[in-house]
Amino acid sequence: MKLGYKITILLAGVIVFFTITKVSQAQVPTEPSCSLFTPASPGVIPDPPNDATCSLAATATDIEGDRIYYVFDWGDGTTTRVPSITGSMPAGAGCATWVNGESTVTSGTKCGAINNYGEVGSLPGTYSAFAVAYDEAGHQSVNSDSVVVSIISQVLSATITAVPPTPSTPGWYNAPDQWIFDATCKAAAGWFLSDCIFEYSENFVGWIVLSDPNTTGQSIYTYQPSLDMDSFSGVGFRFRLRASDTDPNTGELIAYLPADDEEISYDIDLPGAILTSPTANQASEFQVTATLFDTPNQFGGPNSGISTWDLEFQANGGAWQPCVTNEVPFGQGVPMTSDNVTFGSGCTAASGGSYTLVPNTTYCFQARVRDSTLPGPNQSGWYAGDNCTPYLVSAPPNTPSDPKPVDGGQSTYRPQLSWDGGDPDVPAEPIDYSIYLSSSDSTPYDTTPPIDPTENRIGQLLDIPGNIWDDIKYPSSGTLNLTQGGHYYWQIVAQDIYSTVAGPVWDFTANSQTIIENVDIDPSVVNKSATITWEASDADSPPSLDFIIYYGSSAMLQVDPEVIDNTTTADCTWDGVLHKWFCSYDWDSTCAPEPELPEDLYIKIEAWDGFDWAEGTSCPGAPAACNSFQINHTETVTVGPGTVGDDEEVKFWIEPGSLEPGASLIQFSGTCSEITADANEVGNESRCGGSSGNSCNGGFIPLYDLHQASESCPGGLPCVSTNNTVKFQLTGCTETSYEIRYNIAPACGESYISVEEGSIYSQGSIKGEIAPPSGNYNASYLILGGGSGSGTTIYIENFVSKWPTSPQGDVPVNANFGQLLYPEESSSFSPRVGSFDYYGLTNNLNDQEVADGEKNSYGHKVEITSAATAGGDVILSEVFGGANQAPLEGKVYWIKGSNLEVSGSQFTFENTTGDTSGAGLIIVDGNLTINNDLDYQPTNNPSLTSRNFASVGWLVRGDVFINGNVGKISGAFYVSGTQTGNGIFSTGVGGQQLIIKGAVIAKKFELQRASAGGAPSEMVIADGRILLNTPPGFIDIISTLPTWRFRTPGP
Repeated sequence: MKLGYKITILLAGVIVFFTITKVSQAQVPTEPSCSLFTPASPGVIPDPPNDATCSLAATATDIEGDRIYYVFDWGDGTTTRVPSITGSMPAGAGCATWVNGESTVTSGTKCGAINNYGEVGSLPGTYSAFAVAYDEAGHQSVNSDSVVVSIISQVLSATITAVPPTPSTPGWYNAPDQWIFDATCKAAAGWFLSDCIFEYSENFVGWIVLSDPNTTGQSIYTYQPSLDMDSFSGVGFRFRLRASDTDPNTGELIAYLPADDEEISYDIDLPGAILTSPTANQASEFQVTATLFDTPNQFGGPNSGISTWDLEFQANGGAWQPCVTNEVPFGQGVPMTSDNVTFGSGCTAASGGSYTLVPNTTYCFQARVRDSTLPGPNQSGWYAGDNCTPYLVSAPPNTPSDPKPVDGGQSTYRPQLSWDGGDPDVPAEPIDYSIYLSSSDSTPYDTTPPIDPTENRIGQLLDIPGNIWDDIKYPSSGTLNLTQGGHYYWQIVAQDIYSTVAGPVWDFTANSQTIIENVDIDPSVVNKSATITWEASDADSPPSLDFIIYYGSSAMLQVDPEVIDNTTTADCTWDGVLHKWFCSYDWDSTCAPEPELPEDLYIKIEAWDGFDWAEGTSCPGAPAACNSFQINHTETVTVGPGTVGDDEEVKFWIEPGSLEPGASLIQFSGTCSEITADANEVGNESRCGGSSGNSCNGGFIPLYDLHQASESCPGGLPCVSTNNTVKFQLTGCTETSYEIRYNIAPACGESYISVEEGSIYSQGSIKGEIAPPSGNYNASYLILGGGSGSGTTIYIENFVSKWPTSPQGDVPVNANFGQLLYPEESSSFSPRVGSFDYYGLTNNLNDQEVADGEKNSYGHKVEITSAATAGGDVILSEVFGGANQAPLEGKVYWIKGSNLEVSGSQFTFENTTGDTSGAGLIIVDGNLTINNDLDYQPTNNPSLTSRNFASVGWLVRGDVFINGNVGKISGAFYVSGTQTGNGIFSTGVGGQQLIIKGAVIAKKFELQRASAGGAPSEMVIADGRILLNTPPGFIDIISTLPTWRFRTPGP
C-alpha cells in the first residue's frame, strides 16, 4: 500500500524530507525495494531568502545484493539520477557509501537529492514527487510513496548576512577594521520594492542609517553596506534591514542581526594594570597586588572585561622571569578588579618548578593584561610596579639549639632553661625569644591556624643582643619551679624584626627531690667524736647521692652553717624493701670550735642527686622533736688520789696545746695544820690551814702555774716526769692525801692558706680567723681586694704577704685594688676580656658540635667521654684508657654531660718528648670530685723543653669537691658553675695539709682543712706552668691575672 503526503512550501527557502514506505520484497522479489523519507513534522520556515527547494531521501535493497542507483521524479517534468550515469554526484545529492567515479552504490545505501522548483519557472503550482530504484541489470522497483508539494507565490522579504570576517554572533571583537554585510530585499510577487534601508544602533541607543539605496522599479535588490570601525571602541552594535514594497496591503518588514536583543561589540583599546608590592623587608612569601582595568570605559560603561594577566619578576636587576598567568574574568562594564599573587609559592622559575625566595634579594615586578575580545584578545604592554620589594635583607635568627636541660634527659625540678641562639647578621640584630612549656602538649608552640601566641607561653626575653649566641637563659635570674617527676615539652621561638624561627620541640623529666629524714647525733654532748646518722630516699632511684654535713645553731643552719664533711652513699646501707639509704658518719670533732657559752646545736644534711639539692635537719619540726647536741671539748684529768710527805714532789705530764688555763685544782685531806703546794716552784703556792682560811681536810682550792709541754714526747716515751712538778710542805703532820684536777681540750692546729710564689685576689673582702704564725704568710706577693667603689666596705683581715712594701711605697696588701671582671664562658664572638670560650672549644669551624676525635675551632683535637647515663660519673683513668698516668698531648678532653671523679690511686700527668705539647685541657660539664692525689711527672730530664712539661687546665662547669685525705693536686682550675652548682672550690674537712700546684679561679672557696704545727692547712704553689706551657683555652685567662713588679729607683 502506498501512502501519500501533501506539504505546502512557501517560497521562503524550505527544506522538506519525504518518506517512502518500504515495498515488500515478496511483491517484487527480483527488483529493488524503495523507501522515501521526510521530516516527522514537515512545514514552512519563514523569513530566510525566497527559495523553493525540497530534499528527498530514499533507501532500496536488492534481494540478490546487486548494486543499485536511484531516480528522483520531482513532478515538475525533471528527474535526478543518484549517482549520475557518469559516476558523479549531482549538486545537493549524496550517498553514504558512494565512491567517486562509480554510477551505483551498495544495496541498502541511503541516498538523497535536492530540487529547486523556482529554477524551472513553474512557480506557483502543485507537484507530486517520488523515487524509484534500479539494479545494475536495469530492473526497476515499484515507485515509492509520493509526496505532494504545493508552492505559493513570492512574499516580501529582507535578509542580512555578515560577510566574513565580519562577526555575526553576539560578543566582543577587535577585528576587522571594516565590517561588511550582504543585504537583500525582495518584493512580493507582482510588486516592486519601495525601500531597502540598512541601519545600526550603538549601545541600544537609537538607529543610525548607514545606507538607503534607490530601489525604484526593483523587485529584488542586493547590496553590501560597510561600516568603518576606526572611530569606534567600547561600542555594542545591532544591525537591521528595513524592506517595504508597493503592495498597499503589505506593511514594512524588518530583519535584525543579531536576531535576539543582543549586541555585537567592538573594542580595540588596550587594558591596563597597576602593580603594588610591599616596600618593607620581607621574611617570608609576600603578596603582589594587581589592580586591573579595561578601557575605554574603565570607570563605567561597556568593555570586554579582563580575561587573563601575566606577572613577571626580576631578581636584583637580572633578567625578567615568568611568574604566573592568572584568569580573572569579570563582567562587561565592571570598572576594575584586583587580584593577589603570593610571591614565592605562586611563581614558576624560568627553568621550571617552583621558585624559592633567595635571601638578601630585591624583587621587582611587571604585568601585562588581556581583555576578552575576539579573534585574539587585546593585550597590553608591560606595566612596571610602583616599587620593588627587598626579601630578607636580614637573615633569620639562628635556629635555637643545644638545650639545657638536654633533650630527652632528666633535669632539676627547678631548672633555668638555656639554649644557643643569636643572629648571623653583621652587625647582629636584637632577638626576641618566646619560651613555650607544657606538660601535656607535645607541640607547645602550635603552628596550626588560628595561632594563639600566648598558649603555653611561659615568658619572653626581649631585645637580647644578637651577638649573644650561647647559653641564653630563662629566667634570666632564678629558676622555674616545676612538678617533681613531671614530663615537660618545651620550645623556643626566635624572632627578629623581619622573621620568626621556631626551634625543635625538646623534652625532659623533672627530677624528684631527695627526702632526708631522721637526722640524729650521738652523744648529745660532743667532746672529740660523735656519730651522725640519717636516712635518704629518692623516687628517681639515682645510683648514688652526694652529701654535705653541716652543724650550727638554729639560726646558723639557715645562714652560715659550719661544714663537717662531704660524703656519698658509698658510706650508706641500701634497704631495697624500704627503698632508702641508711647513712652513718663518724665525726672527728676535735677541731670543731666550742661556743663561748653552752648552746644547743643541730645537724643539717644536704643531698645532691645530680640535679637538685635537698636538706634535712635534726630539728625538723617542733622543739620537742629536735635532736640537739652541745660541743664541750673540756676533759677533766685527775692526778691521784695519792699520799705525799713533807718536802716531797708529785710529777705529771700535760700534752702540748691541751691545758685550759684557770681551771686547775688541788684537794688535801688529813691531820696537817698547814699545807702548801708549789707548782713548778715558781713561788705562787696553794695553801690550806694557818691563816689561809682554807681547810686542809675539805674541798678543792686553785692550783696555780701548771703548764703544757712545748712538744710531744720523743720516741713515744711516757713523759711522766719531765713537765709539771708540785712540791708539798707539811706542818703538823708527816703525810697528807691529795688529788689534783686540771682541764684539757683536744689539741687542734689553726687553719690558714698560703700561696707560694703567687698572689690572692678577691672581688670582695678577705678575712682569716687567725693570722699565720710568726714567720709564715698567706701569699708570696699580692693580696688584693676589689675596693669599696660600689658602696660596700672592702677589707683585708688576718692576711699577710711575704713581700715587703716597695721603696716607692707600693703595698702588697691592698683592699682597694679595684674590680676585675670574673672570667666567664663566652662564645668566640664575645669581646669580654678574660673569657673562656667553651663554645669554640667544643665546636668546629662550621659552628657544629665536635665529634669525638675531631678538631675544634682552635685546631685542638677533642676526645669526648660521657657516662652511661646523663649526669652520671666518669672516672679519670677511664678517659686515658684505664691508666693512672698519661700525657695530655695538647688535646682537649671533654667530659660531656657528666661528672668526673678521681679515684683508685694517684694520677700522674706525664711529660712529652719532641714537638708534642705536654699541655691539655679537661672540660667537666658537671662536678669534679677528687678522692686521690693529682701530680706531675718530674721535669729533671735535661732534654725536655717547656713545651714538653705536663700542664693541665681544668674547666669545671659545676663545683670541685676534694676529699679531706687528699694531700696534693695539680693544675690550673677554673670553676665556673655555669652548668651545675655554684662555682665552689671545696678543699674538704681533714687534718691533712692540701698542696695545690698551679692556680685556682672560683666563685666561692670553702677552705676546710686544719693543720697542726704552724704549717698552712692549704698551700697553693704557683709553679708557673700555666705561663710556660699554657693549656688550651687559658690564654685569655692568664692575660687578666694581676701582676706585681718593683720599680727600680733612679740614681
